[in-house]
Formats: sequence, C-alpha cells, structure tokens
Amino acid sequence: MAAILTGAQLVDYSDRNVLGAGLAALSVVAALSVAVTLLSKSANILSIPRPTATEISNAEMRAGAVAPGNRLQGDAVEDPNVRWLLDRSSYLLSPFGTVTELMTAYSAAAREAQADPDNAKLSANAAQLLAKIDVTEEAAQYRDVAHAYSELVSKFRCGAIIFIIALIAFSISGVLRDPDPKTPSNEVTEPANVRVIDTSPDSATSKCRERDGVAVDGTYSAPTVVLSPTPDCAAETVTPRPELVIVPQP
Repeated sequence: MAAILTGAQLVDYSDRNVLGAGLAALSVVAALSVAVTLLSKSANILSIPRPTATEISNAEMRAGAVAPGNRLQGDAVEDPNVRWLLDRSSYLLSPFGTVTELMTAYSAAAREAQADPDNAKLSANAAQLLAKIDVTEEAAQYRDVAHAYSELVSKFRCGAIIFIIALIAFSISGVLRDPDPKTPSNEVTEPANVRVIDTSPDSATSKCRERDGVAVDGTYSAPTVVLSPTPDCAAETVTPRPELVIVPQP
C-alpha cells in the first residue's frame, strides 16, 4: 500500500487531460481499496478468537447434535461448524461422541478429583480430559481460521483481477495527455542579420527608411529586431508591424 501511495504522489499529472487524470485517480482508488480490504481481512484472520468448550457445547445443543440419532444421520445437524467437529470426533473426542459428553465427563472427573485429592488416578483422569478439551478448542479455532482464509483466497481472486486492471488503467492514463503546443517551424533560435525596410509614406524621404539589424526573437516571418544606431538614426528594437518589411541577410 505504501508503494501505491508513493507512486501516486511521484507521478506528474499536469500533462494529462481530464480523462487521463480521472482514470489515474480512479485507478489509485481501486488499487488502494483492494489493498486496504486485503489487509483488513488478513488482520481479522489473525484475531479470530479461540472458541471455548462451553460455546462449542451450546452450539451442539442448538444444532441438535446431542441426540444420538441426529448425530448418526450427519445431515440432520445443520450447523457446519458442529458437523466439522463431529466428523473428526474419532480422534478428537473418542471415546465421547460430542463435546457436550466430554464436558460432562470432565465435570464429573473434576468433582471426583477434588473430593479425593490424594487419588492420583482420579487427578490424572481429570487432567487427561482437560487436555482433550484443550485440543478440541484448538481444533475449533483452526477450523474457523481455515474457513476465513479460504473465504479470503476466494475473494482475493476477484480483488487481484481488479488490482491488475487498476494498474493497467493507471499506465494507460499516462497516454491520455493534452496535445503539445506546436512551435513555429521558422522560429528564431539564434541572432540573424536582417534588413528592415519601412514602407510607410512618412519614411519615403527618411534616411532611416532602410536599416540593418539583428533578429533576436520571434519567427523569421515576424521577428523582433534590434537596430543598431547610425549617425542619423537612434538604436531601437522593433517588432513586426504592417509597414515594416524584414528581409533576411546572408
């Protein structure tokens, strides 16, 4: 995301036309939206809480998984999260069929161990059941994380397409520029000797009617000319006027 923001700030948009600037802005917004969404979803995956055995047991009871008949039919349990654990009960819960049964057994074992704290066998049995509950909770968290990750991957395929299209559109926007102003083909690029002829009636008898000068700006068809001083004429700078004829000199 930092690369997107930095790249967007370093690009010069001044030479783009309205369509190019709009396309570039839309592309940046789309790419940032995809990146922010991906980071947000990834953060949610990392913060998925670990379900407690009590929460899992309550979900089993709501789904009707406690009834042996429903549990054996499989499809009768509509909650997919509960079904996921039941499908793996042989190695997660055995010899119990549900987390509810495991919790009931642990509660009974914990009471017996508290009633007879010197009985190592009872304490070991309670500890063994508690460890099985811990493993079941970890498995339930793994289930939730795996499900969220699968959803992220499936959605990211569409997001990746949008991101790639946004990058392509941003590149294309650089082609949509305002046309460069055309420069005259006969522009004065270095000083050039010219002769300036004043064709106005008032200059017919003037000694300054024809003068040599140097074109310093403009074009050869309409230059700005610096006229050097002569005994009869003062130095001056003339710009194109209808009565002036400017003729390039070798």
